[in-house]
Amino acid sequence: MTVAERKINTEDLISFEEIAKEHKVGEYLAVGNDGKEYHASYVPKYRPSGVMFFCIPADVEILGYLKIIDICNKSIPCCGCADADVCTKIKN
Repeated sequence: MTVAERKINTEDLISFEEIAKEHKVGEYLAVGNDGKEYHASYVPKYRPSGVMFFCIPADVEILGYLKIIDICNKSIPCCGCADADVCTKIKN
């Protein structure tokens, strides 16, 4: 599913600075200017502000991030994640 299909507003995206301020391990979707989403992991153990690991083409600019949250714990199939390793339901 692309950003356009999910109708994500750029106002909903969070910046790396906001993620680093929280300074907690987390999983995110990096939203690129190509309309695609890329899995990203924040790792705070690298100082001073932590680092974000992801793999994207060099010419793609990251517009912002969406936090991947696990609110259903797969007990209720709220987003079709019952067969997935991680729930990728995005907080609206």
